[in-house]
Amino acid sequence: MDIWSIAKFDDVFQDDVVYVQSEVRAWLVRFESFFQLSTRGGGDAARILGIRGNLIVKGLILAKRVQTMMQTLLQLHLQLNIPMPKRILRPLYHCVEMNKAIEFMLARKNPILGESAALMLRQVAHALTLLLRPIKAKLEASKRFDDTKLDILAAVSVVEDILHTGESFSSTRLTVLSLAIQIALISDDEPKDKKTITPSGEAEARKLVWKLHVLCDFQRKIRLATDCSFLYWSRELLTLFVQDMYSVPENANAIKVLKTAGHEENAVAYYVEAFASFVEEVVEDDLVVPLCMDIENDLRLHVHSVHLEHMETPNPINNADFKVLHYYMDLRPIRIWGKCVDLRDRVTHYLESTFYNLTTVALHDWKTYVCGFV
Repeated sequence: MDIWSIAKFDDVFQDDVVYVQSEVRAWLVRFESFFQLSTRGGGDAARILGIRGNLIVKGLILAKRVQTMMQTLLQLHLQLNIPMPKRILRPLYHCVEMNKAIEFMLARKNPILGESAALMLRQVAHALTLLLRPIKAKLEASKRFDDTKLDILAAVSVVEDILHTGESFSSTRLTVLSLAIQIALISDDEPKDKKTITPSGEAEARKLVWKLHVLCDFQRKIRLATDCSFLYWSRELLTLFVQDMYSVPENANAIKVLKTAGHEENAVAYYVEAFASFVEEVVEDDLVVPLCMDIENDLRLHVHSVHLEHMETPNPINNADFKVLHYYMDLRPIRIWGKCVDLRDRVTHYLESTFYNLTTVALHDWKTYVCGFV
């Protein structure tokens, strides 16, 4: 892949992110709607179970797609040593937001998922049984058997035994089930109009087996698909992320992506502590300090515009660079590896100390600074 191809990939990356964002938002709304504590008024229970299973599979597909987009973008630029343009920085951390939104939604609905998991598996198993039942009926009614028919009949019997014994499916049972399905779907020498199962039926059977594999271990698969620890090895982006977030205060809630770039849970404690210190330093230098200074400057301008006749009150409409900083003040404390960063508390402490010192130094103008502090 050459530089031209990378540039083309960068150009379409933002459009791809916007398209995936619309899909993730629609998925979040549907997931919230169909995963309620009570299904009263929701219609047929079997229909709701089917939709729930499809939503889990859809969420896994979306999470894996977003993760692949991020990893592809980073790896291409790293391997070919090509700088990333600034325009793809915001879509990149939007991908992290989407990934974590899927993970948080599934974690929030975990009690309902636990109640529905066995029922969803049973529903898929029942659908697979109904699909294979005509094959078994035709083989049992056959008058002449050859080795192929005997193998298919035995495979169908194994599939039924696996599907109807036990509520859970271990990796061994799933492996045996997949092999038996492959044997049961062996095409015979009958004409197409006399075949027991059509090509569409074969595709449906394989789809059901795949869905069974996904639903049996969806929690581990979701955890892997939403894992953003690969950003640990590109932590230089963290500073750029925070700077870009700060330039658009409306994206203040995106600051929670900081924790997602951590190392794996079983990593050596030294690396975790080192990365935690790095994150704290980035938050301090690129978020806390600029926020304190910008709020201080806004207060200064506001107070001086009141007491000095030649100064006008800043107008946010006419000033394109004006930032609405209350988004950061309204944030809950940010947790970073056992420590909390309360932006409101940090800004309050900074203003108290600053205006107290200014009031002490400039006693002749103490009213101005007292007004600013208040």
